[in-house]
Amino acid sequence: MKPIFIDCDTGVDDALAILAALQSPQVEVLGISTVAGNVEADAAFRNTLAVLELVSADSIPVAKGMEAPLTRTLTTAKEVHGESGLGNLTLPDVAGKGMTEHGVDFLIRTVKQSDRPVTLVLLGPLTNMAVALKKDPSIANNIAELVIMGGADAAGGNVTPVAEFNIYVDPEAARIVLESGLPTRLVTWDVCLDAWLTEAELKELEQSAEPAANVAHELIQFLRTLYNKDHSALSDPAAMCALLDESVIESESLPIEVETAGTVTRGMTVIDTRPFATIPVTNDARPRVQVARKLYRERFAAVFMNALMRK
Repeated sequence: MKPIFIDCDTGVDDALAILAALQSPQVEVLGISTVAGNVEADAAFRNTLAVLELVSADSIPVAKGMEAPLTRTLTTAKEVHGESGLGNLTLPDVAGKGMTEHGVDFLIRTVKQSDRPVTLVLLGPLTNMAVALKKDPSIANNIAELVIMGGADAAGGNVTPVAEFNIYVDPEAARIVLESGLPTRLVTWDVCLDAWLTEAELKELEQSAEPAANVAHELIQFLRTLYNKDHSALSDPAAMCALLDESVIESESLPIEVETAGTVTRGMTVIDTRPFATIPVTNDARPRVQVARKLYRERFAAVFMNALMRK
């Protein structure tokens, strides 16, 4: 099993990704840190604990991290995830549960103490990760890779015409993380538009004997009702499934920069996909990451559902 650490701002799609990871035999979830994003930090912490409680996985340690972006006022997405952040789910009482250690310190400690390199799955704004790298750069020595749900390319963003929410909330943190030199896979909003389930697939989740599948069905139905669409993009599950099975997406190593100074372009991920080279790779100082360019819907659905239903 591959050791992973999840950092998230638990709203509906984060919860779906967490459920897939918990159910998958391919990964071992060492811990979870939460960050302000979809909802405030306290709510993200509570929601994460509640999801674990719902599927009897409350032995997974959870710590609350940064409560605001590095330099900006927090922007949330409650209009998408509901006031609680988890749609219409009835949440169990988790008062007094979780860790008192700060999420950043917990992330650092978990990575450094692991006997194997850890894959970090980053599903929210990158504030915790940026602070961890600044506080203890040596964690890079025991990180296998970063799998990030964030950014947008040609199809545009989901919060502005050019910016995806996770990067928009804390672009300064995103710049630090993407310039860290760590092996990184970026699953952008563009490819996540192809990550959805059919009616028949949703019915399977609803009728499954696995509680995680039933919870996932309820969360996805909330999104479908919200958007009044037959299917809704499942962005964080797409990133998690890309980790569980690399054949879910096709990626390409590309130069990337994050816009932090712009007004209308705040949080834009400027991904250089031009077919001609204007700068030789050897002279290009821009960070390069593996950017997802295509997602195979049927493969995604199979990986996601097999994980949820423990097939």
